[in-house]
Amino acid sequence: AVTDLSDPSGSKVFTLSVDPDGDSYTLVTHAQMDTVTTYYFDLKSLSYPSGPVPEMYITDQEGYKTLSDVPADETVKIVATTTDPYSTDTPDLVHGSTQGLGIDNQWIGDDIDPNDAGTDTPEELVLDFVNPVVAAEISVDVHSSKPAGVIWTAYSTGSEAPVSGTVYLTDDNDTFNISELGFEIDKIILSHEVDSEYYRVSNINISETSSENDINLSFNVEVSDSDNDSTTASISIEFDGDNAMTGTLGEHDVFVGGPEAELFDSAQGLGDADVIDNYDSNLDSLIADSDDVI
Repeated sequence: AVTDLSDPSGSKVFTLSVDPDGDSYTLVTHAQMDTVTTYYFDLKSLSYPSGPVPEMYITDQEGYKTLSDVPADETVKIVATTTDPYSTDTPDLVHGSTQGLGIDNQWIGDDIDPNDAGTDTPEELVLDFVNPVVAAEISVDVHSSKPAGVIWTAYSTGSEAPVSGTVYLTDDNDTFNISELGFEIDKIILSHEVDSEYYRVSNINISETSSENDINLSFNVEVSDSDNDSTTASISIEFDGDNAMTGTLGEHDVFVGGPEAELFDSAQGLGDADVIDNYDSNLDSLIADSDDVI
């Protein structure tokens, strides 16, 4: 398997080879495998503090004025603020409602509001991600039929230079994606192009990666002999992420450990003669049956 089909020689993730004569297969991993989880935020459906606030802590249920307001059973994924929320002159504040998320009077780029007093001060909405993301999909509501020039800048969690872009959106074309930047995204700043229409954010979908989640794959294999007789079978493989693997009752499982300490549970029972290979001398915990091979 490869991550980039245009460069199959340089982006291998794993190789699976089958030996029909020996009734076996070999799996070799070439790179770390991560899972991707996407979180969806319909900003029009959340509850928010009354009026504009300097910063807002956003969960999938609500936007909160302070971190201490967030209930224990909710997880903050996004912290929304502006580039000058605490200015002593004319601070820009975050404002959320059933119309979406914006600045001051809820629009981004509309400078005629009480806080800006008719000046041309740029309005910038800052979206800080609690966990780095590999992709973000953002949808907006545009104030009128005139296109909104949405300027975005994505910042890396490391030393990579920020990446910026401009998209022109309307109510019929209201969504854009930020992805494949070559780095994980720590935050995104949104502003608007001068003389374009102003807008507010209606939806944000973010994708996080994790190396701690298991990845389960299944492969269908067809084997044919010289007489063109064939048979099919399936191979189920779990790439373990949390250092704990459990077999399937009644199945012949093969556990192969890594360099860390793992827990192997063979799902003890009749007819499940398993093979357990702890890979190295690290201390692994084994829950095995009498017919398992260790």
